[in-house]
Amino acid sequence: MIAVQVELWPFGSQEDRKIIAAMVIENLGLDESGLCYRYAAELHHTADPALQISAGEQSVEIVGHDRREAVWKLIHRVLSAALAEDGSEEIVDSSVGERTGGQDDGAP
Repeated sequence: MIAVQVELWPFGSQEDRKIIAAMVIENLGLDESGLCYRYAAELHHTADPALQISAGEQSVEIVGHDRREAVWKLIHRVLSAALAEDGSEEIVDSSVGERTGGQDDGAP
């Protein structure tokens, strides 16, 4: 299991820090191919009434992750899936590092 915690440190003050988001990723075992793994992730963020942000929770599943890849790749996949699921962000194709549906840069 992987746990990720996001803290806000107002003006860099460790004393005033507070947790504003958390993620727990659970390994569900091998996928159907028997080569890669499946993961279930729970994401939570706190409310910030001053910014009109309500608290939220979300669940996503990642299928086909190769455990030999860096943990950041798994976290990226979880965040990308969560953002795509709620419709708030473009999907990023991490294999080439480019946004899908992005603007043409004019290259041939």
